[in-house]
Amino acid sequence: EEARMPAEYEEMARRDEADRRQGAYSQGRIDGVEEGRQEEKIEVACNLLREKMPVELVAKGTGLSLEEVERLAAGFSE
Repeated sequence: EEARMPAEYEEMARRDEADRRQGAYSQGRIDGVEEGRQEEKIEVACNLLREKMPVELVAKGTGLSLEEVERLAAGFSE
């Protein structure tokens, strides 16, 4: 009985570590998808700004904040 306990603790520790790694991997994928969506919104906003669309419409259409679109637009006017 006593000899089995350390082996069980080791197995529990291995499972805990595997669960932590899986959780970190899953969170990384979620974060990556969200980052990709944000980059796509910025790319669309830049395309619309190049076509001289008003910043208010670009913000509304992309879901980006007005301030964020204004910062992007400032890069085109330089």
